[in-house]
Amino acid sequence: GDVGFVSLITKNPEHPHWLTLRGVPDAIRGYDLEYLADFVDLDKFKPYIGRSNVEAVGLSRNCTVFNLVSRWAHKNVLAFKQQGYTVQGWLKEVHYQCMRVNGDFPVPMWEKEVKCISKSIANWVWYKFDIAASNRRFSELQAHRNSLRKTTINAGRTKIITEL
Repeated sequence: GDVGFVSLITKNPEHPHWLTLRGVPDAIRGYDLEYLADFVDLDKFKPYIGRSNVEAVGLSRNCTVFNLVSRWAHKNVLAFKQQGYTVQGWLKEVHYQCMRVNGDFPVPMWEKEVKCISKSIANWVWYKFDIAASNRRFSELQAHRNSLRKTTINAGRTKIITEL
C-alpha cells in the first residue's frame, strides 16, 4: 500500500458485494480524536513544507504537485522563452520544480510519476498557453470590474446644484 494514499476512491459499503458489519459495539460507541491519535504517528502527517495552495490541502500528492508547479509555469514561461530557452531546457526546469515540491512530502512519489506530471505541465504550457491572450482577457476583466465599480459608486449619489 501507498502511505500517501488519501482514500479519494473508496468502496461503497451499500454494494451487495461487500460484507458490511453493523451493530459492532465499538462502531456504535465511536471514538474520539484523542483516543485515535494514540495509534497514529502524527509527525508523519504534518502539513507539507512550502505549500501555498489552499485548495490542494487533503488532495493527493499528484494534484498538489500539478497545482503548484502549473501555476509557477504559467507565470514563468514567457521569461524562459524570452531568454532563448528551448523546449528541452524548459522541460528540465519544470521537472526540477516538480521534484522540489515532491521532496516536501513525508513520502515522496517515485521519480517516474513526477516525470509524467512535469512533462504534461511543460508541454501544455510551452505549446498551448498564450500569454498575450491571457493578458488581454485579464485587461478586459479589469475594465469590466472598473465599470461596475463606477456605476455602483455613482448609483447612490444625487447631484445637487445650488444657484448663488
